[in-house]
Amino acid sequence: MKTSLEKLDGLKRALAVDLSIDIFRQKTDKILRGMASKVTVDGFRKGKVPLSIMRKQFGDRASSEAVNEIVNDTLVEALADAKATPASRPAITKIDSQDKDTFSYTVTFEVFPDVKVEDFSKLKVEQIEAKITQEDEEKTLEGLINQATEYKAVERKSKAGDQVTIDFKGMLNGEVFEGGIASDFKMVLGKGSMIAGFEDGLLDIAAGKSVTLNLTFPKEYHAPQLAGKDVVFEVEMKEVALLNHQN
Repeated sequence: MKTSLEKLDGLKRALAVDLSIDIFRQKTDKILRGMASKVTVDGFRKGKVPLSIMRKQFGDRASSEAVNEIVNDTLVEALADAKATPASRPAITKIDSQDKDTFSYTVTFEVFPDVKVEDFSKLKVEQIEAKITQEDEEKTLEGLINQATEYKAVERKSKAGDQVTIDFKGMLNGEVFEGGIASDFKMVLGKGSMIAGFEDGLLDIAAGKSVTLNLTFPKEYHAPQLAGKDVVFEVEMKEVALLNHQN
């Protein structure tokens, strides 16, 4: 085996590999013999087709398979011989099986860039001290409580503290606005997670009922196209649930 590594643009490399033509011929003949036991050729029994006939009818196919097998069998050794480590999958770009002495192929690929490692012993690291406030603790505790909270569906009208599951559609000037539709949306009444009037409008509503809410977005609302605008929400109550430990 003979290898030659060529540097192309940037990190791209081309590796040329030369092998004895006998390797290609022997591999091709082996593939043809294997095919002869499976194919049917007029005038010959299966498995008894002469190799010369197989070459005429299936030579191109066998050659293609031979190339793939040879590349798979030799590429790792060729890369090691050329001291090349691909960062991408090598692609076959050239095949030459016509030379009387040599079978050759070329693959291209990208390599990893050279990285210069600095002397980290001279670096200074600023240590940051994290200050945890009581507010941080309360928010974390509230989050843990919410994660562990379980609700159970009940057959009654909703009240503050209940978790409700709703479908809603919000409309501005008769048209649904962006982000104004939701299905199976869960919320706890009284948490203040929606705009003013939304949660209050869902109190005393049983599952299966629908309600229309005429509301106004706050003037300082983050979406300017909705800030201070009058909108209509059509809401369907799908489920009312309360905390498991409540009676």
